[in-house]
Amino acid sequence: MTQLKETYLEFWAQLETFIGNKGLDWQLATPKGHNDSNVKIGSSKYRICLTLNSISSKNFHSFLSASFWIPNSKETFELLKSKKVEIEAEMEKSLIWDDKPGKKASSIWITAPIDFSNKKNWPQAFEWFANNAPRISNACNKHLA
Repeated sequence: MTQLKETYLEFWAQLETFIGNKGLDWQLATPKGHNDSNVKIGSSKYRICLTLNSISSKNFHSFLSASFWIPNSKETFELLKSKKVEIEAEMEKSLIWDDKPGKKASSIWITAPIDFSNKKNWPQAFEWFANNAPRISNACNKHLA
């Protein structure tokens, strides 16, 4: 197993512990040593994907992202995009609207920088996920009700 894969596994295991200690109503997908993990927050039928996006495979300097993942509905994406101004106002920042041309899926992203190589930064990353993943889930789900 590569060092990067081992680091991802450790990160997701520590995030899972953080989720349990915070008493969050999250169901985190079983970590598989990848840079992303899906989480179900509350009763949302759409997934939230938590990701560590590395700038390169040799450099752990990364950015965090939480995305509202829409697996099979361009119509849902377009509906949410028509509410872009309202959703971004609720998030208090611009989002990345990724319609994934040529694919069935689409997503809406929020990101933040992190130096993933320094494990002292991980608690900050966990807090960022805890604050932003439910916010993007709630903001998008509100417009789908």
